[in-house]
Amino acid sequence: MDTDLDTVSALLRQRDYDAALSLLSGMIAETPDWWNNHYLAGFAYRAKGDLRNAKRCYDRALELNPDEASVLLAAGIVEQQAGRLDQAVALLHKAAGVNPQFAEAHNSLGLTLKMRGRPTEALQSYTYGVEALMDAIIGRIAHSPERENYMCDTVTTDGKKVLQMKPAIWKRVRGELKHNILYSTFQNNMGACHADLGDVQQARSCFQESIQFIPDGMDYEPPRIGLRELDGS
Repeated sequence: MDTDLDTVSALLRQRDYDAALSLLSGMIAETPDWWNNHYLAGFAYRAKGDLRNAKRCYDRALELNPDEASVLLAAGIVEQQAGRLDQAVALLHKAAGVNPQFAEAHNSLGLTLKMRGRPTEALQSYTYGVEALMDAIIGRIAHSPERENYMCDTVTTDGKKVLQMKPAIWKRVRGELKHNILYSTFQNNMGACHADLGDVQQARSCFQESIQFIPDGMDYEPPRIGLRELDGS
Protein backbone atom coordinates (compact mmCIF):
# COMPACT_ATOMS: atom_id res chain seq x y z
CA MET A 1 0.00 0.00 0.00
CA ASP A 2 2.74 2.43 0.95
CA THR A 3 4.53 1.58 -2.30
CA ASP A 4 1.40 2.40 -4.31
CA LEU A 5 0.98 5.68 -2.42
CA ASP A 6 4.60 6.59 -3.06
CA THR A 7 4.10 5.85 -6.75
CA VAL A 8 0.95 8.01 -6.87
CA SER A 9 2.81 10.86 -5.17
CA ALA A 10 5.63 10.59 -7.70
CA LEU A 11 3.19 10.56 -10.63
CA LEU A 12 1.42 13.64 -9.29
CA ARG A 13 4.74 15.46 -8.95
CA GLN A 14 5.50 14.50 -12.55
CA ARG A 15 2.03 15.76 -13.57
CA ASP A 16 1.17 12.38 -15.03
CA TYR A 17 -2.39 12.66 -13.79
CA ASP A 18 -3.92 9.95 -15.95
CA ALA A 19 -1.44 7.37 -14.67
CA ALA A 20 -2.03 8.51 -11.09
CA LEU A 21 -5.80 8.22 -11.53
CA SER A 22 -5.43 4.76 -13.02
CA LEU A 23 -3.50 3.58 -9.97
CA LEU A 24 -5.80 5.40 -7.56
CA SER A 25 -8.83 3.71 -9.12
CA GLY A 26 -7.49 0.32 -8.02
CA MET A 27 -6.53 1.63 -4.60
CA ILE A 28 -10.03 3.05 -4.07
CA ALA A 29 -11.63 -0.25 -5.14
CA GLU A 30 -9.43 -2.07 -2.61
CA THR A 31 -9.98 0.37 0.29
CA PRO A 32 -13.06 2.47 -0.55
CA ASP A 33 -13.30 4.02 2.91
CA TRP A 34 -9.82 5.55 3.00
CA TRP A 35 -10.39 9.30 2.55
CA ASN A 36 -6.88 10.14 1.36
CA ASN A 37 -7.21 8.16 -1.87
CA HIS A 38 -10.35 10.10 -2.80
CA TYR A 39 -8.57 13.34 -1.90
CA LEU A 40 -5.61 12.51 -4.16
CA ALA A 41 -7.95 11.56 -7.00
CA GLY A 42 -9.71 14.91 -6.54
CA PHE A 43 -6.36 16.68 -6.80
CA ALA A 44 -5.54 14.86 -10.04
CA TYR A 45 -8.93 15.66 -11.58
CA ARG A 46 -8.67 19.32 -10.55
CA ALA A 47 -5.20 19.53 -12.09
CA LYS A 48 -6.69 18.16 -15.33
CA GLY A 49 -9.42 20.81 -15.22
CA ASP A 50 -12.15 18.24 -14.56
CA LEU A 51 -13.99 20.08 -11.80
CA ARG A 52 -17.03 17.80 -11.84
CA ASN A 53 -15.05 14.69 -10.99
CA ALA A 54 -12.81 16.63 -8.62
CA LYS A 55 -15.90 17.69 -6.67
CA ARG A 56 -17.20 14.12 -6.64
CA CYS A 57 -13.94 12.87 -5.13
CA TYR A 58 -13.65 15.67 -2.60
CA ASP A 59 -17.28 15.20 -1.54
CA ARG A 60 -16.56 11.53 -0.86
CA ALA A 61 -13.37 12.39 1.05
CA LEU A 62 -15.36 14.81 3.21
CA GLU A 63 -18.03 12.18 3.86
CA LEU A 64 -15.27 9.98 5.26
CA ASN A 65 -13.32 12.73 7.05
CA PRO A 66 -15.43 15.89 7.37
CA ASP A 67 -12.95 17.84 9.49
CA GLU A 68 -9.80 17.42 7.38
CA ALA A 69 -8.64 20.98 6.65
CA SER A 70 -6.68 20.06 3.52
CA VAL A 71 -9.75 18.46 1.92
CA LEU A 72 -11.96 21.38 2.93
CA LEU A 73 -9.47 23.74 1.30
CA ALA A 74 -9.31 21.71 -1.90
CA ALA A 75 -13.09 21.34 -2.07
CA GLY A 76 -13.49 25.08 -1.50
CA ILE A 77 -11.10 25.90 -4.31
CA VAL A 78 -13.09 23.68 -6.69
CA GLU A 79 -16.31 25.47 -5.73
CA GLN A 80 -14.57 28.80 -6.26
CA GLN A 81 -13.27 27.78 -9.68
CA ALA A 82 -16.74 26.56 -10.64
CA GLY A 83 -18.22 29.94 -9.68
CA ARG A 84 -20.16 28.64 -6.69
CA LEU A 85 -18.76 31.30 -4.39
CA ASP A 86 -21.14 30.95 -1.45
CA GLN A 87 -20.39 27.22 -1.21
CA ALA A 88 -16.68 28.00 -1.51
CA VAL A 89 -16.83 30.54 1.32
CA ALA A 90 -18.55 28.02 3.58
CA LEU A 91 -15.96 25.30 2.94
CA LEU A 92 -12.97 27.62 3.22
CA HIS A 93 -14.32 29.23 6.37
CA LYS A 94 -14.62 25.78 7.91
CA ALA A 95 -11.08 24.88 6.80
CA ALA A 96 -9.72 27.99 8.52
CA GLY A 97 -11.79 27.25 11.60
CA VAL A 98 -10.66 23.64 11.84
CA ASN A 99 -7.03 24.74 11.60
CA PRO A 100 -6.54 28.45 12.39
CA GLN A 101 -2.82 28.08 11.57
CA PHE A 102 -3.61 26.98 7.99
CA ALA A 103 -2.40 30.10 6.17
CA GLU A 104 -3.38 28.78 2.74
CA ALA A 105 -7.00 28.41 3.87
CA HIS A 106 -7.10 32.04 5.02
CA ASN A 107 -5.64 33.12 1.69
CA SER A 108 -8.17 31.21 -0.40
CA LEU A 109 -11.01 32.40 1.82
CA GLY A 110 -9.85 35.99 1.41
CA LEU A 111 -9.66 35.63 -2.37
CA THR A 112 -13.16 34.16 -2.52
CA LEU A 113 -14.60 36.86 -0.29
CA LYS A 114 -13.04 39.51 -2.55
CA MET A 115 -14.55 37.78 -5.59
CA ARG A 116 -17.87 37.88 -3.72
CA GLY A 117 -17.55 41.65 -3.37
CA ARG A 118 -16.63 41.64 0.31
CA PRO A 119 -13.15 43.24 0.44
CA THR A 120 -13.31 44.25 4.11
CA GLU A 121 -13.93 40.65 5.18
CA ALA A 122 -11.28 39.51 2.73
CA LEU A 123 -8.75 41.82 4.39
CA GLN A 124 -9.55 40.24 7.74
CA SER A 125 -8.92 36.77 6.33
CA TYR A 126 -5.61 37.86 4.82
CA THR A 127 -4.58 39.40 8.15
CA TYR A 128 -5.33 36.12 9.93
CA GLY A 129 -3.31 34.33 7.28
CA VAL A 130 -0.26 36.55 7.75
CA GLU A 131 -0.49 36.00 11.51
CA ALA A 132 -0.69 32.24 10.98
CA LEU A 133 2.32 32.33 8.65
CA MET A 134 4.36 34.33 11.17
CA ASP A 135 3.32 32.06 14.04
CA ALA A 136 4.39 29.00 12.04
CA ILE A 137 7.83 30.47 11.35
CA ILE A 138 8.37 31.50 14.96
CA GLY A 139 7.16 28.09 16.09
CA ARG A 140 9.72 26.36 13.88
CA ILE A 141 12.47 28.59 15.23
CA ALA A 142 11.36 27.84 18.79
CA HIS A 143 11.86 24.12 18.15
CA SER A 144 15.08 24.43 16.16
CA PRO A 145 18.64 23.79 17.40
CA GLU A 146 19.33 27.53 16.96
CA ARG A 147 16.55 28.51 19.37
CA GLU A 148 18.89 30.15 21.89
CA ASN A 149 20.15 32.56 19.23
CA TYR A 150 16.69 33.99 18.75
CA MET A 151 14.64 33.60 21.93
CA CYS A 152 14.89 32.87 25.61
CA ASP A 153 12.63 32.11 28.55
CA THR A 154 12.24 34.78 31.20
CA VAL A 155 10.31 34.91 34.46
CA THR A 156 8.04 37.86 35.24
CA THR A 157 7.70 39.51 38.64
CA ASP A 158 4.61 37.41 39.37
CA GLY A 159 6.51 34.21 38.66
CA LYS A 160 5.11 33.42 35.20
CA LYS A 161 7.43 32.07 32.52
CA VAL A 162 7.23 33.94 29.21
CA LEU A 163 9.04 33.59 25.91
CA GLN A 164 11.14 36.59 24.98
CA MET A 165 12.26 37.09 21.40
CA LYS A 166 15.68 38.57 20.71
CA PRO A 167 16.10 41.25 18.02
CA ALA A 168 18.02 38.80 15.81
CA ILE A 169 14.87 36.76 15.25
CA TRP A 170 13.32 39.33 12.92
CA LYS A 171 16.12 39.01 10.38
CA ARG A 172 15.58 35.25 10.43
CA VAL A 173 11.81 35.66 10.07
CA ARG A 174 12.26 38.09 7.20
CA GLY A 175 14.56 35.64 5.44
CA GLU A 176 12.02 32.83 5.78
CA LEU A 177 9.19 35.03 4.54
CA LYS A 178 11.22 35.83 1.43
CA HIS A 179 11.66 32.12 0.73
CA ASN A 180 7.89 31.58 0.64
CA ILE A 181 5.76 33.20 -2.07
CA LEU A 182 2.76 33.04 0.25
CA TYR A 183 3.71 36.17 2.20
CA SER A 184 4.22 38.15 -1.00
CA THR A 185 0.85 36.82 -2.20
CA PHE A 186 -0.87 37.92 1.00
CA GLN A 187 0.53 41.43 0.67
CA ASN A 188 -0.50 41.65 -2.99
CA ASN A 189 -4.01 40.45 -2.20
CA MET A 190 -4.31 42.89 0.69
CA GLY A 191 -3.20 45.67 -1.64
CA ALA A 192 -5.94 44.75 -4.10
CA CYS A 193 -8.54 44.91 -1.32
CA HIS A 194 -7.32 48.32 -0.15
CA ALA A 195 -7.48 49.52 -3.75
CA ASP A 196 -11.08 48.33 -4.01
CA LEU A 197 -11.87 50.24 -0.83
CA GLY A 198 -10.27 53.42 -2.19
CA ASP A 199 -7.32 53.46 0.23
CA VAL A 200 -4.61 54.16 -2.35
CA GLN A 201 -1.84 54.84 0.17
CA GLN A 202 -2.31 51.53 1.99
CA ALA A 203 -2.71 49.68 -1.30
CA ARG A 204 0.58 51.11 -2.54
CA SER A 205 2.33 50.12 0.69
CA CYS A 206 1.07 46.53 0.40
CA PHE A 207 2.06 46.20 -3.27
CA GLN A 208 5.56 47.53 -2.48
CA GLU A 209 5.88 45.10 0.44
CA SER A 210 4.78 42.27 -1.83
CA ILE A 211 7.47 43.16 -4.38
CA GLN A 212 10.16 43.28 -1.69
CA PHE A 213 9.29 39.75 -0.56
CA ILE A 214 9.08 38.01 -3.93
CA PRO A 215 11.49 35.06 -3.62
CA ASP A 216 14.71 35.46 -5.58
CA GLY A 217 14.41 34.17 -9.11
CA MET A 218 10.62 34.00 -9.06
CA ASP A 219 8.49 35.90 -11.57
CA TYR A 220 5.43 37.27 -9.75
CA GLU A 221 3.84 40.17 -11.60
CA PRO A 222 0.53 40.92 -9.78
CA PRO A 223 1.93 43.51 -7.30
CA ARG A 224 3.73 45.36 -10.08
CA ILE A 225 0.53 45.36 -12.11
CA GLY A 226 -1.31 46.65 -9.04
CA LEU A 227 1.11 49.56 -8.70
CA ARG A 228 0.76 50.44 -12.38
CA GLU A 229 -3.02 50.43 -12.06
CA LEU A 230 -2.80 52.76 -9.06
CA ASP A 231 -0.69 55.11 -11.15
CA GLY A 232 -3.12 54.87 -14.06
CA SER A 233 -0.60 53.46 -16.50
